[in-house]
Amino acid sequence: MSQLAVFHRLSDSELWNQVCLGSEQAFEVAIERYQTLICTVAYNICGDLVLSEDVAQETFWAAWRTRLALAEPGKLKAWLCGIARNLALQAGARNGRSAGTSEVAVSDREAETADPAQVAVSREEGQLVWQTLQQIPETYREPLLLYYREQQSITDVARALDLTEETVRQRLSRGRALLRDQMADLVAGVLSRTRPTRGFTLAVLAGAGMTATGTHTALAGAAVVGTSGVAAGTSAGPTALAGGAVSAGLVGSFLGALGGLAGGWVGFWLPAQVAATRAERTLLMRVGTRLLCGSLIFLALMLLLAWWGLPALDGFAKFAAWGGLLAVYVLFVIVETSGLILTLRRWRVNPGPNLEPNETRLRTALQR
Repeated sequence: MSQLAVFHRLSDSELWNQVCLGSEQAFEVAIERYQTLICTVAYNICGDLVLSEDVAQETFWAAWRTRLALAEPGKLKAWLCGIARNLALQAGARNGRSAGTSEVAVSDREAETADPAQVAVSREEGQLVWQTLQQIPETYREPLLLYYREQQSITDVARALDLTEETVRQRLSRGRALLRDQMADLVAGVLSRTRPTRGFTLAVLAGAGMTATGTHTALAGAAVVGTSGVAAGTSAGPTALAGGAVSAGLVGSFLGALGGLAGGWVGFWLPAQVAATRAERTLLMRVGTRLLCGSLIFLALMLLLAWWGLPALDGFAKFAAWGGLLAVYVLFVIVETSGLILTLRRWRVNPGPNLEPNETRLRTALQR
């Protein structure tokens, strides 16, 4: 049996006694034994993946320099965690960071070798992960971090935190529920940002006062695109106005609106693929499908109104036709999105039978 293998079988107290005698191999084993825990403790405080690894390295260096200061070697784990917490707080203060405002840094070596696009994605992913995690109380966040870093082993997490396995299970369950709440709020935020904007209202008001068929066609496309949040349809309106080309304005606006609808569908499809449970995925897909169908119907009605209806209307009737159609569509969007948000929040409080995990290929790949 090799010397390293012998050291791996030693208790913390026996191992650190060997470290105090100057054994570098024993120190190597101590690092391997607690590096995941120390990196996680540091990340839990500073919220920065790269900085947390720097802090963990400094922790072990400090432990080596002051190895004789540990009066009770059996408390090695608690001693290392204490050093890591202090260094993480100091590092955050030096860098002007806090858990709420930390940004993911990229090391010089990574910056030299990594693709710039991948570096940018890594920054965004790191920021999104921490922005979500920092909303979870530390009592539940630390076990959750360790659980995924310890290859999803409840036994290892319990041993690292000196907790019972049952306590770890309870905290993990609560932590996952809080994570799902944060994702529900993220979905709600995305949906709220895709509602009709002020530009849509102005387009409707402007269209109500115009009489040329080409003008109505272009503005119809612009209004529809305003609903889907796509600039292409809006730019098609002025083109049709300038040239008086009814067909060009119609086709350009229609294609722009379809592009916006496609983007909206992707906005539902992606969250559905990475949802925590199959029930959430099904709910998101159903709501997304209904909104897509409703938007297509709204688009068709707007084009029909612009092509055939508005030229025959005058004054208030023209405005009422635009406004009525818009009001019905906005009400439809509000009802669908509100129902989605309320259902997701109700499931957070009382999951019931909706706990079957979502095992899509995309979610499985992201978890690797």
